[in-house]
Amino acid sequence: MPIVETHKTEVGDILACIKKSGAINGIRFAVALWADGTGQTNAVADGMTGTKLPQGTSATYVSGAIRDAGGIALNRYENNTNASLANFGGAPVQEAIAKSIQRDYPHYVVTGMFTSLDFTGGKTVDVRVAGVGPMANTRAARVGFSTELVTPGSGRLVADSKMSRVMRFKEIGIGGGIIIGNTLATGQVMKSDQQMLQAESLEDPISLMVADLILQSFPKAQSACGSQFGKLMPSA
Repeated sequence: MPIVETHKTEVGDILACIKKSGAINGIRFAVALWADGTGQTNAVADGMTGTKLPQGTSATYVSGAIRDAGGIALNRYENNTNASLANFGGAPVQEAIAKSIQRDYPHYVVTGMFTSLDFTGGKTVDVRVAGVGPMANTRAARVGFSTELVTPGSGRLVADSKMSRVMRFKEIGIGGGIIIGNTLATGQVMKSDQQMLQAESLEDPISLMVADLILQSFPKAQSACGSQFGKLMPSA
């Protein structure tokens, strides 16, 4: 599984190249809710942040990448609105929604999930004296992604893409202490950028995987942009 280290402008250039090729102009892609397959549901214990992986947001990254590549993205990860309209609008609204879905029936469906979430250690600095002084920790997390392009109805697999992204984050803080009688009481304040880095590190690899699916499935896109994509992909 390749580990990608990309920048938004590089991924954007590939999507712009696909759009310029016209390979998926007018092609409709239904985007499913992004799933969390990490199995990590405890957000309290050290290293367990599976519930913090943004599933809804990740699906919007897929939609954005499809749009930027020239395709038509259909939101199938937010169905509450249509359900409410159908429920309160009765048969006429239900019929209108059904006709709309039939009219814009997708050519393909894009599904995706987080497949793994692994944490690694790093440098730890603690120079407190008698409970007073600075502290710093450096850690890293590796997130695995998987996407599939399938045909609606039959679910036939057309293409798939697997990647991972390493996200580094830091914790910094300061400890303090005070002597009460003969007892030293200490405390500390810590700040972490872990959650921010996780959110910011998801869009690029997800968008790159969408580009990979398109390049695998549309020869016109592969011919125009395949070499550009290959420069961003390290060996597995």
